Amino acid sequence: KLVKDKDAPVMDYGCGTGLSGVALDEAGFSHIDGADLSQKMLDIARGTKVYEKLDLIEPDAELDRDLGQYGLIVAVGVISKGAAPPSLYNDMLNVMAPGAILAFSMNDLSLAEDEYTALVPASVDDGKVKLLHEEYGPHLTKYGDNSKSKVFVVQKR
Repeated sequence: KLVKDKDAPVMDYGCGTGLSGVALDEAGFSHIDGADLSQKMLDIARGTKVYEKLDLIEPDAELDRDLGQYGLIVAVGVISKGAAPPSLYNDMLNVMAPGAILAFSMNDLSLAEDEYTALVPASVDDGKVKLLHEEYGPHLTKYGDNSKSKVFVVQKR
């Protein structure tokens, strides 16, 4: 609801098996690309038939500057303890174009860690982003557990 142009390219960063890509497709987004660290996950995501392009990410490689072409980057469960380090948040902001939106979630494990919870407030205070939306609720997984997560939507200034 915060993104008006559903025809603009979207990057599902850390797309995994494609659950978030399917949700983006169901929300009306028509040009979805994905990237993940696991070829096996990408192969499963390809089966959803919602992605135009899927790229394998090298674990220790610098963040691809091509991310700057996306007006919306979604990183569901990526910037989280046990997944990517908190530094990924600022790395993503550094390659994003002004006005681009980053929507991401942090699970309860991450929300218990200061290094993760300080990310958004620090970037707002520094004038790097505008916080568009924040919401705490169920952490949707294919396992159906009762964990929760917080979704953040920020716009780069």
